[in-house]
Amino acid sequence: MALSRAEEWAKAKEFVAEHADELHDLDSPSALFKYCEKKRHGGKSLWPKVRTELRKQLGIDLDQMRADAAAALADKARHLSDSSADAPTVELYTAGELLEKPSRDDPDEVEIVPAFAIADLAGDPVWFGNVHPNDRDKMTDELAVATDAARKAVWLAGQVRDDQGLEMVRVIIHHSHPGLDAAALARAGVKHLVAVTLSHVDDSAENPATAICLDAPGYRDWHEHRLSDLLATPAASGR
Repeated sequence: MALSRAEEWAKAKEFVAEHADELHDLDSPSALFKYCEKKRHGGKSLWPKVRTELRKQLGIDLDQMRADAAAALADKARHLSDSSADAPTVELYTAGELLEKPSRDDPDEVEIVPAFAIADLAGDPVWFGNVHPNDRDKMTDELAVATDAARKAVWLAGQVRDDQGLEMVRVIIHHSHPGLDAAALARAGVKHLVAVTLSHVDDSAENPATAICLDAPGYRDWHEHRLSDLLATPAASGR
């Protein structure tokens, strides 16, 4: 039987009081939610009441935690950018497109499939293919797929950094979508120690990743590419 509203409030209050020490030790909204969910207090109706009790009893404000985390991440992104002038540089072209392709369920039907491509500075393909089916629901427009391709480029630059044993790298992403969020991509680079610079290519015909995305068949795995070749400027130190 479902709990009444009053019973849910009482349950949330008791739960927070009982687990106060453990909850105080959790330092992020996601960690708090996962803990509460594991304890069966993360349901759609109960969770908002638990959040309120966290704020009332323990002074834990999840919205403020998110804001503080976002500000800290932005500061780290700015620090990376300020430190990147002499960093080894990776330059990549990116593109993301929504393509009409035969349905896998019915070849006579057409489905819209988000696809991406990443090319090196010479215009040669590095990584391309359809977006993974598990991620396609989020790819509802051209900006979403262009952003996905750019985020893959940031991640790939991080793989170059790791492969070459570098402290950090700078990635210059040449793209053709004016709506890309430079600040969001810079924040995405923080955990990979990648400083991100965007360079808009006005004519998509001059972006080799666009043609690869539209015309290249199948899938190319980034593992097929020698990562050291993606460094546009040589590393002063590393492997």
